[in-house]
Amino acid sequence: MYLTLVEKLNDFDSVEIVYEDYDEVPGENSGACSRAGVYRFSGPRGVVYVLWGGASLPAEISDKVRVTDIHGTANEMEASALVIGDDPVFVEPL
Repeated sequence: MYLTLVEKLNDFDSVEIVYEDYDEVPGENSGACSRAGVYRFSGPRGVVYVLWGGASLPAEISDKVRVTDIHGTANEMEASALVIGDDPVFVEPL
């Protein structure tokens, strides 16, 4: 997973939180538990979205995309066919 993360996001210039859904864990210094998220990373190679937890695709993603799972397996598909699960995926508009 770490290698995939570095390959996709190592040279980004900016990150935008598009959507976050999380629960705060009760107790002192317990933190939070993420349920869903959409982050937009921009860099010299373009834009990469990281999505997980059943989050919806941003409106600007509507055509063909390259989807890479946390293990580095990539597939090209229509954005409308993408099902987002609990594991993060990297989505690049084509």
